[in-house]
Amino acid sequence: MEAKHADWTEAAHLTEQDREDLRMVRDYIKQGKPESAHSTASRLDTIVRDEIPSAIWTQTEEATTKYTAKAIREVGKKLAEMDQNPQINQMVSDLLRLLHG
Repeated sequence: MEAKHADWTEAAHLTEQDREDLRMVRDYIKQGKPESAHSTASRLDTIVRDEIPSAIWTQTEEATTKYTAKAIREVGKKLAEMDQNPQINQMVSDLLRLLHG
């Protein structure tokens, strides 16, 4: 997803709504919200998403993976505290292994 323009949010071949969506992704990045940026970008058409520089896309994917792993760990810990079931711990471990490939 290499940027083809100095400002990747202003690609001329995109609609104004597409450019607005890209600006929203950019603004989430600037606000330190890479998970929100990734969530927003993931819903865009491929032609729009392809304008996002690959380094930015990778950054948002990595942040989302870390956020998801943290959430799984927290839920797993709470479930394990509620019921000392070893199957819960195994399920959390399996989910984390799947998440990280």
